Amino acid sequence: ALGCTPLRIMLRHILPNAISTLVVIATLDIASAIRTEAGLSFLGLGVPPPTPSWGNILSSLQQYHVLVSYWWMFLPGLALAVVFLGYFSVADALEKHVQSASS
Repeated sequence: ALGCTPLRIMLRHILPNAISTLVVIATLDIASAIRTEAGLSFLGLGVPPPTPSWGNILSSLQQYHVLVSYWWMFLPGLALAVVFLGYFSVADALEKHVQSASS
């Protein structure tokens, strides 16, 4: 730190130590954003209905097929759950990798 500018200190010392934590946080935020978008679209507060979204698909299937063919709602719900859990699994693996690398 002797004679270095604050920008050089940040880029050389702080950023390499913080980047792995930022990647884990970003992965968790992506999963949370997917869940929020699907929930808002299901309630009709998200993207407009012609745009494909898991929330829109589940909402339209609920309106028309819940009594006749309820199994159609299973596939988009399963896809949403797999993607959501996949992001959480990636974040967990990255977190474990970061913890093992820092020890």
